Amino acid sequence: IQSIVGVDNTAGGIIGRTLSVYIAERWTSVGLICLPASRRAAPLVQAIFVAFPSTMFVQHLYLIDINWNYVLGFYGSIFSFGTYAICMNVFLRVIPPTCRATATAIYNTFGSIFGDAPAPYVVGAIAESFRDYSAPDQSGDHLAGRVQCM
Repeated sequence: IQSIVGVDNTAGGIIGRTLSVYIAERWTSVGLICLPASRRAAPLVQAIFVAFPSTMFVQHLYLIDINWNYVLGFYGSIFSFGTYAICMNVFLRVIPPTCRATATAIYNTFGSIFGDAPAPYVVGAIAESFRDYSAPDQSGDHLAGRVQCM
């Protein structure tokens, strides 16, 4: 059982990260099926990739049939691993290059302590505290060159 779950998680991680980044990049540039191209595609894909329902189903179905546990565990690993790649993609676009090491350390610390859900919010709140609201935001890269890292 341990080998099956290990292969299940490994394959789910590889497929989830690849699939999530592909969907986000395609949605950003061209659009996705009936959805127009959007700059907000990455956070939207991250919001869609939710592993919670599959985790809840796994808890109740493992007594009925162990194969459901493998299938829904694979589904959950695809979507839970997919969110990390998109989160780091958005994270690296928002944080200026001079502060990425500090921000990544803060993100990983809060991610380990509180879980993956609140860490982007905390890092975003810290990044917003450094923002200079007196200067006009023309290029979208409003933090570059004006932030003193810790």
